Amino acid sequence: MYGKLLILTIFLFAQVANGQEYVKVVCRDGDECRCKKITDTDWKLDCSDSKLNTTWVSPINNISDNFVEISFANSQLTKLVKEHIRLLHPEHVKRYNFANNKISDIDEHAFDRCTALEALDLRKNKLTEIDVEWFQGLWDTLLTLEMSDNQISSIPDRKFTHLTKLTYLNLDNNPIVTLTSETFFGLSFLQQLSLDGTLITEISSSVFTTLTTPHLTTLSVERSKMEHLPMLKNLPCLQKVDFSRNDFIESVHTKQFADVPNVTDVSLDFMKKLKTIEDCAFCGLSDLKFIMISDSPKLTEIPKSAFDIGLGYGTSLNLVDFSNNSLTSLHPKMFPWKTVRSVVLQGNKWNCSCEIAWMTDMSVTITDNPKCSTPSNLRNVLIKNVTKSSFGDNCVRRGSYRTPKIFIAMTIMLVMSGVVLISWYIFSSRKQEGGISQIFRTNPLVKQPYAYRNLAMHQENSEQIVQSKALDQEEEDDAPYPPFDKDHSNKASLV
Repeated sequence: MYGKLLILTIFLFAQVANGQEYVKVVCRDGDECRCKKITDTDWKLDCSDSKLNTTWVSPINNISDNFVEISFANSQLTKLVKEHIRLLHPEHVKRYNFANNKISDIDEHAFDRCTALEALDLRKNKLTEIDVEWFQGLWDTLLTLEMSDNQISSIPDRKFTHLTKLTYLNLDNNPIVTLTSETFFGLSFLQQLSLDGTLITEISSSVFTTLTTPHLTTLSVERSKMEHLPMLKNLPCLQKVDFSRNDFIESVHTKQFADVPNVTDVSLDFMKKLKTIEDCAFCGLSDLKFIMISDSPKLTEIPKSAFDIGLGYGTSLNLVDFSNNSLTSLHPKMFPWKTVRSVVLQGNKWNCSCEIAWMTDMSVTITDNPKCSTPSNLRNVLIKNVTKSSFGDNCVRRGSYRTPKIFIAMTIMLVMSGVVLISWYIFSSRKQEGGISQIFRTNPLVKQPYAYRNLAMHQENSEQIVQSKALDQEEEDDAPYPPFDKDHSNKASLV
């Protein structure tokens, strides 16, 4: 007995020497738990990995009033009993961890004394349903709820109604099939929602319409059974979406994210059937920072028009990851590539032509080593090592290596030349029609320099006409007068 006491004393001394204070806790079946001192007044009761099948424990020292964290993770619990939880004076407990047990049942009001509880972890158990009565007493305090890797197949409407302060909800790897507009009713302060690995076939646009003041910023729905990406609505705060590893989705439709314009991060990785990204699929995402569309072997093209092409668009991009698809080209004006902090492009079927010549620009931050697939003479050559001449003379003539300033200067020259030609044509045509005076509409009494010669010629011609008329008058005077016709009828007929 003295030997055991000596061993225990040495063990406790060693733990104190390591800066951790442990106090032996005796459980109902004789197993031991550990009490770890967190602060001068706060303690953690750690009964994890102890193979306990009950939460009925009794500390040797009277410190149960100071527990702020209690863990029974990786044990053999099958049910959470209200009386056993109350035994530990849970009024000050902020975190409860029951992960990786065999819990299939929870007493109603099991946590009604946990008036300070902020985080509840029920991962990797055998729960088949969600009962609103479990959370009685947690309505105004619970912030984080972990319920992934259970056996929940359906969520009846309004089961989270009273968890008005909840900000994080994880339902990953449950066989959930459907969601309705009432599923998340009441979770107006929910910020992060994860539904990875479910059997959900569709998320309708009405699913989040009952959130009266939606705060959701992150939505993850990986590895589901969806055949179409959801058209999300009523989520003005949404910033991050992850629909990766959905093997049944074939396309990203036009204006897919038009109703969630504040999204900054989009992940569409490892989508085996994705083959089409339609025009304007990502239009409206003016603050996009991370776009990841990778590891989709059927995707052969991402059109330039899939993204907004406007002044200032794409300048906030931190990452563009288009790796491990079957892309052959990317338009040089899809993004302002020089401002993107990291571009990942390897594992595609790049055709090393003028279209991707921009990838050789040293000012573009390509963080991996994409290779040419075609033409055959450049196969497996690193794109960064391809010379300008290898892209062909036509590249130079098309201006693939010209700077934007040159294009601007050429455009200005063409416009000015056109203006000059049009002005000359108008001036010439009007001069031929009516003289310069019709163009300028000047005072005819003021002699114009360009009209002086014409005016002199006109005066000379007028003098000749006057002289001619005078000669004709003299001849008429010498000629005999015709007889006076008294018959006025003839004159009238002539008139």
